[in-house]
Amino acid sequence: MSVLRLPETDLSLATSADSPSPQRLQIIRPWRETACEHSVQYLTAGGSLEALLDGVRVPLDQPMRLEEVTVDKPWGTEIWFSGIEARGESSVAVGNGSLPLFTYLSLAPERLCGRRLPVLLKILKSRPEPLLGELYFEIHQSKQEVYVVADVDRAAHPDGLGRVRFGINQSLRNQYGDDAEFRRAFLDAVNDYEQLAEREHNKPPNGPADALPADTELHRARQHVRSFTASRRLIRGDSLTVPAGVPHALQPGLTVLEFQTPSYERQIIFASQPVLTQASWDSASAIAGMSLDAPEGPKSADDPEELIARFPEFSVWRWRLEEGQARKIARTIAGHACYAICMVFEGEVTLADSRGELRLADNQAAFIPASAEAVSFSTASSATLLIAAPNH
Repeated sequence: MSVLRLPETDLSLATSADSPSPQRLQIIRPWRETACEHSVQYLTAGGSLEALLDGVRVPLDQPMRLEEVTVDKPWGTEIWFSGIEARGESSVAVGNGSLPLFTYLSLAPERLCGRRLPVLLKILKSRPEPLLGELYFEIHQSKQEVYVVADVDRAAHPDGLGRVRFGINQSLRNQYGDDAEFRRAFLDAVNDYEQLAEREHNKPPNGPADALPADTELHRARQHVRSFTASRRLIRGDSLTVPAGVPHALQPGLTVLEFQTPSYERQIIFASQPVLTQASWDSASAIAGMSLDAPEGPKSADDPEELIARFPEFSVWRWRLEEGQARKIARTIAGHACYAICMVFEGEVTLADSRGELRLADNQAAFIPASAEAVSFSTASSATLLIAAPNH
């Protein structure tokens, strides 16, 4: 499948702005057999630009609310706010309806996002049941992620402490002669576990999927594999940066907001349940390439530092707004003109520019195009806002 790409330039916009005749805009999604064609005309009004797309006016210079798409997973649910792929595509709210996000960005890719697919914002909600709600223990070769914990299921965690498997067990690592020996031992343990898991998963079900007595061979193999990993406790409001190469897996009963590189690539080291998207695990290559150094732990919800993650491609900030306070995000974010994606973590926030207002409640998000003038954020009470933007 070819790579998803936005149109090369805004040439169609430049040649047709205020033209009385609409033109045809062709949009290609690699997972579809045929391209989508639209009638589009560009109009200027009061210094701002709009596109008349199939008779619907689409603002191109102001914040747009993102509409989510839900993707079911074996371990729970993902809710995408800026996803664009075959499994689902988010939208922007336009008038009384919505417009697919890729179609919106294709109207003026340079003007809106500098021809870059936007940072992927999503919610991950893992099931509370043991094993069933455990995500795959995996690494990414280039993808970067940051989690902000939105909820810990009290039925699964009465103390409010969730967990994430994150990095490797440094004490166990130090017991081996060298790192190569540690990697070999970990791979041997994973291979043994995978063989047992495949054999068990092929048996007829004889009880709940999470029912696994402690005296079974499979349970002991799973515990042995887990002994090579480290885990961290998480509470609501904590943020966790996940650099490329660091093995990780959210555990059951967690809901997190995630900003990540907009790409789909992973290598699975092991899983506690059948993997539906590939035939086998990537254990050998993933263990060979994973980082063994202890990663930086989570930042507390009370940490005053506003910058919670900075990767080569993008950064994420957490703003805390008080009653009556207003903050502005200028057209140049972090010193350069670029788009931004924001989500309300707590409370209600009003985005305002010279063209109007956009109100966002808990877990609602907006796309702010690079062409937007200064946008202010305010709240009638206290609120917390997460903002992501590319670094160049």
